Order: sequence, then C-alpha cells, then structure tokens
Amino acid sequence: MLILLLGVVSTVSCAAVASNVVQIPLEIDNSMYTVNSLSLGLPAQSVSKIVLDTGSSDLVITHSVYDITKSTSAINSNLTFSMQYGSSDLFYVFAVNETLVGDDFKLSKFPLGYPKDTLIRDIVGYSGILGLGFRAFEALFRTSNNGKGVGYANFPQALKEQGITKSSLFSLNGQSDNPYVIFGGVDTNAYEGPLVKVPIIFIIGTNFVLDYYLYLDVTVNQVTFNNKEDKTVIANQPLAYWMDTGADSWLTTPAIYKNLYNCFQNTKLENEITWILIKELKKISITFNIAGFDVTIPLTDLIDTKNGDYASLKIDYATIGTETYQSIIPNAVYKYMYTVFDLDNGFVYLGKSSGSQRQVIKSVTNAELPVPTTTLKEYTNSYTTLYKDSLETMVASRPTSCKKKH
Repeated sequence: MLILLLGVVSTVSCAAVASNVVQIPLEIDNSMYTVNSLSLGLPAQSVSKIVLDTGSSDLVITHSVYDITKSTSAINSNLTFSMQYGSSDLFYVFAVNETLVGDDFKLSKFPLGYPKDTLIRDIVGYSGILGLGFRAFEALFRTSNNGKGVGYANFPQALKEQGITKSSLFSLNGQSDNPYVIFGGVDTNAYEGPLVKVPIIFIIGTNFVLDYYLYLDVTVNQVTFNNKEDKTVIANQPLAYWMDTGADSWLTTPAIYKNLYNCFQNTKLENEITWILIKELKKISITFNIAGFDVTIPLTDLIDTKNGDYASLKIDYATIGTETYQSIIPNAVYKYMYTVFDLDNGFVYLGKSSGSQRQVIKSVTNAELPVPTTTLKEYTNSYTTLYKDSLETMVASRPTSCKKKH
C-alpha cells in the first residue's frame, strides 16, 4: 500500500491459546482489515480504524485519533520523512517514539509516523496504517544503504525484541466472520491440510535483481477464469505478485487484463469504463495459483461501482519493467486462505481456510513451525525472468463462450 520515494470488535471462541503470542481481532471495513483495539501514549489514547498492511512497514497515526501534546510518554525526534499511500497525496511525518498498548502487549518507545500537518486526519479514509512489511521498506529513519541494515524493529520484530513473542512471524485468518491476526503463533484449527510453503522472491528489474527483500512478493504461476461452463487460463507465465493486505484492487498486466475482459459476454463501455452485467459476474470466479497453491475468489468481491444492472471492477494494469516490477494480488484472497508470514526466513505458508471458530493456537520459536508443512511441484518454478506481455497466453474475445486462441 505504501509508495516509497526510492531513487463492533468481534469475539472468537478460544479453546486453547498459547503463551508468547499476541492476538489482535480485526474488522473488515470497506474491504480493508482494520485494527480497533490499540491505545497510544500516557494517559492512553484509544486508536481505531487502523489498516493492517503488509504493503508497508511503519505505523502511521493521524491527528483524528492521537494528540501528541496530550501524551507524557511521547518523544518527538523532530526528524521528518515522506509518506504516500495508494491514492493519497505525498505528506510528511515526524518520527515519534511512543508507548503502544494492546490487549496482550505493551511496547515501549515504539516508532511511529505522526503527520506534520495537523489537518491530516485520515489516510485514504482511515485513521492510520499498521505496516508489517520488510525493514528495507520502512520510511521512518530511512537511509541510503541499498536496503541493507537500515531502519528499526517494526511491529512484529519489536514484539520479539521486547520479549513478548518468541518469533517475529505472524499469521492472518482473514475469514469474513471474526478475522484476526496472531503474532508469534499459528492457529492450527484455522486451515485444512498441511500448510503449503511458498518462497518470497527478490525484485527482478530490467537489468538487475535485488539481493535483499523489499516487497512481500511471491510467484503466481497461473490465473484461471472460471464460470459454470468452463475454465479458461488467462495467465500461464510466472509473474511476481505483491501480497499486500492493504490493496483491495487487482493490479495485473495489460495482456492478462485483456484476456480477462475478453472472457466476459455481457459488457458495455461508458465514459472509458467497462461495465459488466452483475448477473454474469455472480457466476464467475478467479483462481490464483501461488507456487502450486490454488486460492479462488468470486469476482463479485472486486466490484467497485454499480450502474443499474452493471458493475465495474477494481482491476487495473501496469506494464512490468517500465511502470512496475510486480502485480498485486487483491486482499480479497485472504478471506479464503490462512496465511503465515515468515519475513525473517523469506517464506509465506498458505492453507485453505477451514472456517472454524474454535481456535487452537501454538506459539512459534524462531520461525520453526510446530505444524506440518509441504511444498508442491510448482515451488521450484519461481519468477526468475522479467515478465513480457508478448509471451503471455492469448484469449480471444468471446461472443458466446470463452475459448483459448491457438
């Protein structure tokens, strides 16, 4: 979610909760996962409507929920850094060290970004952002060292460094009912089967490959358009996808975008917007194959705007190598899978959501998972060569049925 300038709280039935873990309940607010149970400073100021974001790495809190002048524990460094999220304008923040408290933890002198402009009371409609990404992607205390050895211990790492958890690993149960995130542990009852191990990959550019992690990118090996009549492969070239929980849109490539829209039967173009018949959308789903693990979402999860019997979709495209180095998988996928993020070791683990409300949580020490894991045959077919639209599969426009062009 972060753009860096580089060169009602739900309750869940808990049957067994391990020590050394931090569980935070979430709400889904306009497709974003939000945290609503934190407080900042002394005396405590409640903060809510904070986006849980693996697409950035810093905690940023706006003036709508926190007033630094009312906190006796705030330490303002007076250092300023630039921030920009999604469609927001560029803004500047002070780096502030503050006391951060949740139901299961208390962090002392935790860094956060606090806007210099007192008129900034929201970021793309939310009170703040809780970034969980890599240190190299931190905006606060950013230095020029090619992404290595910079920054500070952000939220998952600070929990471990201050002795609250034994691992900076965290896991997300993004199910529609009672979603939650666990730091330092795994809910073994939240998914089906062994967890599928997926490598996080380095950025591949036009003439370079980074040797450190910047984005939380994984390989998507195939994308399939599914309806009741058939299934059509609309992408079969390995491509880097950013696992950004703060992105509610699907960013893909021009070729895949064209293939997708060629599969629709009932569309109309108005004001440069393609509208699809809602009745048709209800029959369609999209499957992303992530290193062999399939996650399927109904396309209605990506509806943006409705226009009578038609709707537009939260889908856009950008050219790999010139406009971006990766596509973005929409955060709707997290409703259908359990996701474990092991940033220290460069892996994510995926499992089909079980939908169970009965938790069995096990703590993790140094990212050694206490549960069975597996790798699938696509594990070794990672994204290693810059994606080219010209090499993508082609799908012909369909008047009556979606057929692959040979």
